[in-house]
Amino acid sequence: TINIFVNDNVIATDNGNGKIVGETILQCDNSINYNSGKLTFALVTAPAVNSTITASYMAKFSEIIGTLALMD
Repeated sequence: TINIFVNDNVIATDNGNGKIVGETILQCDNSINYNSGKLTFALVTAPAVNSTITASYMAKFSEIIGTLALMD
């Protein structure tokens, strides 16, 4: 499972089939490649200046694999 956060608030998640979904996500090629870890998504509105965008990936059995901090 992938969760995408802006300032510690979940804004999107994956649907279990590699598609990133959420109310603030544009309807385009938002995806996660579970094999390579490549994550692609676009937001409807840019976050405020100095916002923190992070992504958290959890594998089966809720084992945290890693957290990624994204910057401009």
